[in-house]
Amino acid sequence: MNTFADTIHQWETFYFATGGIGATLAGLMFVAAALHFQRFQSQNNVPLRAWSSYTLAHFAQVILISLLFLVPAQTPAGLGLPLAASASIGLLTFLAGIAYVVRKRQTVRLYSWALYFIMPAALYGLMLVSALRVAGGYADLLPLFVIVIVGLLALGAQNCWNLVVHQRIPGVTEG
Repeated sequence: MNTFADTIHQWETFYFATGGIGATLAGLMFVAAALHFQRFQSQNNVPLRAWSSYTLAHFAQVILISLLFLVPAQTPAGLGLPLAASASIGLLTFLAGIAYVVRKRQTVRLYSWALYFIMPAALYGLMLVSALRVAGGYADLLPLFVIVIVGLLALGAQNCWNLVVHQRIPGVTEG
C-alpha cells in the first residue's frame, strides 16, 4: 500500500514541469514590462499595472503549488495547510480585483467577468476544498490540482498575451 508521500512522489515530474512553466511565464511578464516600461509607468495605465500584477499572481500560485508538492516525504498537513493558505490568498486577490474594478468604476464585459473573475475564483475555490481534504489526510482529490494548475497557467498565459500583444486586457482596460 502506498503512503501519502509515495502518492505525491508519483506526480513529481508533473510538478517539476509545471513549476518550470510557471517560472518561465512569470519571467516573460517581467521582460514584457521592461519592453513596455514607458507604457506601464504612464499614470493613465494604472489598470494595466494592476492587471499585470493579477496575472503574475496566477503564475506565482503555480510555482508555489509545484514547490509544495516537491517537498520530500510530504505529510498531509505539511502539504494541505500551506495549499489552503495559498488558495485563501488567491481568493483574497480575486476579491481585491473585484474591489479595484468597482472602485475605479471600470466597465467590464460579461465574458471578461467570466475570464478574469469567475474562473479564477472557481479554481481557487477548488484548490481550497482540495487542500483542506489533503490536510485531513485524504489523497482522493489530489488530481484536482491538475485542473487548478492548468487553469491558472492558461488564464495567466491568456492575460499575458493580451498585455504583451495588445497592451490591454480586452473587455476591461479598453482604450
